[in-house]
Amino acid sequence: MPFDRRPWRLQALGGAEPSGACHAAREGGFYEEDCAWAIVALTFPHLFTGFARSCAGRTIKDNWFEAWEAITGTILAPGESHEKDRRAFEAGHAGDWIVVSAITSEQQPGFVECVAAPGGHRGP
Repeated sequence: MPFDRRPWRLQALGGAEPSGACHAAREGGFYEEDCAWAIVALTFPHLFTGFARSCAGRTIKDNWFEAWEAITGTILAPGESHEKDRRAFEAGHAGDWIVVSAITSEQQPGFVECVAAPGGHRGP
């Protein structure tokens, strides 16, 4: 993380608000430090180093690709967003059996036991 581990509250920064596409990440008026800090960096780039702004762009692309695309007008290609790629994979394999767990077999040395579920969905 390019700065300390505290959540950000924009009220302390003059109350400016980020793009409407980014409001969903806010929790109780705060932007948490793990990913949502990137929204603060995008909204107040003058408060962050070039490296931090670069990390923020990557974080927003990976976690909120729709917001990135709406803000920049750029459609991200496959491989440019973890979340977009995950959704595409899930849509493309919704009817396939996907391994969701694997352990070393105690019954058959050298083998791995796997649990698979249709579409990778766990539970009922």
